[in-house]
Amino acid sequence: MAIKTRETTADGVTNKGAPLTNAEVDNNFVELQQNKLEAADLVAADTNYDNTDSGLVASNVQSAIDEIQDKKLNIADLAANVVFYPTSANSDISTYFKLVTSTEDADYDGTAVDISTGTITTTDQFIAALASEAGVLNGSTGVISITTVGNVRRVSGFGQADFYFEVYKRTSGGTETLMGTSNSTPEVSENTYEQFYAACLITATTFTETDRIVFKYYGNRTGGIGDSAFEFQFGGTAPVRSNLPVPVNVVSHANNAEDIIVDTSNFAGILSGADDDVQAALDTLDDHTHDLSDLSDVYSSIAPTDGQLLTWDNDNSRWDAADAPVSLPDQSGNSGKYLTTDGTTASWAELPAGGLEYVVKTANYTASDKEGVLADTSGGAFTVTLPATPATGAQVVVADSGGAFATNNLTVGRNGSTIAGESEDLVLDLDSVAVQFVYDGSTWEFYVQTRSGGGGDTADKSADGGFANSVYTAAQSIDGGSASG
Repeated sequence: MAIKTRETTADGVTNKGAPLTNAEVDNNFVELQQNKLEAADLVAADTNYDNTDSGLVASNVQSAIDEIQDKKLNIADLAANVVFYPTSANSDISTYFKLVTSTEDADYDGTAVDISTGTITTTDQFIAALASEAGVLNGSTGVISITTVGNVRRVSGFGQADFYFEVYKRTSGGTETLMGTSNSTPEVSENTYEQFYAACLITATTFTETDRIVFKYYGNRTGGIGDSAFEFQFGGTAPVRSNLPVPVNVVSHANNAEDIIVDTSNFAGILSGADDDVQAALDTLDDHTHDLSDLSDVYSSIAPTDGQLLTWDNDNSRWDAADAPVSLPDQSGNSGKYLTTDGTTASWAELPAGGLEYVVKTANYTASDKEGVLADTSGGAFTVTLPATPATGAQVVVADSGGAFATNNLTVGRNGSTIAGESEDLVLDLDSVAVQFVYDGSTWEFYVQTRSGGGGDTADKSADGGFANSVYTAAQSIDGGSASG
């Protein structure tokens, strides 16, 4: 490229030659245009990349992008342990008990309730059926192991029995499809409550927002003298409960009003059977108005004036002067909040959050109840501390978002509580693991899931009763109610 210039003196001011001609300027412009670098000429694979401080192996831009893509965490690899609690409340399905997914649910039995099995006289004797609400699960469960634990005792006679459960998917039309049958519990022969355990493996099953999950309990008379009756313990601090470790994206989160189904069976007024979701019901109510003539027993002969209130004196309605203006707290900056009162003063408050809220952390952090921590230890090991003084049902999920737990271990701090009954912190050293911690009122129980293909990875205790100090790759086995690695 031949670009013409004129020299200047050392002070950069005085010309030592004639100025460039117009033709020379035009020629310079053409030369620059012809030789400029076009964006289309850039190829990511041919562009060098300095990986010194990145931790990547790639040495060009295209390889770096591919490497980052391969390492990113897929939300489908995270597990959310959905816990179903049987209750003594009736389901809207005739003869079924109701299953709830939270100890805070109004139908959960806060005080433990003894539920009788009736007298067990034979094998495969049906005891009870329990059904969840529709839409708790939405998507494919994958192949998972469902575990049920709780308390059971004998209350009459000297017979012995064991128990098992079946799991079904129930459609809105009432069709129930068997997904799996558990193993039998250990034989029950004690008159005091003792813990039982049973588990079943189900194949990948797809749920829609109108489907429910159903559990059915059965008993087998196994021996002893005569027939006996037994009791399960629903609710309380050590309830019967079933754990489903499903992918996070299968747990239903109703974010739209049209996704929240309304029971229209008792609608007989403004709303009708067509208003079968919240959005439709709100639209109908929004369109509904009343004129003053629609109100009965109103003194219409007296025209109201500004500031008056419509009141009732046990005989008639009338317009009266307001004793004092009704005022709300300042609304500025309080969008989306709700109005509450302590009995004296009204104020705005935040709406309570639903489900788990996920945060990404790369250094020491104390988790809150109902929080998922995506922990990235690729920059170094650190500690995630569980909430202090947790309430029964508190939940925290810790997941390896950086795929580096095996290299840089993550420690889960117990924060004054115990973990699985042990006064020790838990060290996670398995890549791509997700661990859910659920506080059962006395200790943090934990449930481990790994990326697909990871097998039955689990955490175990050492021979002296403490943790083996890590989560490690092992084949999980179920032996009479215990899980071991």
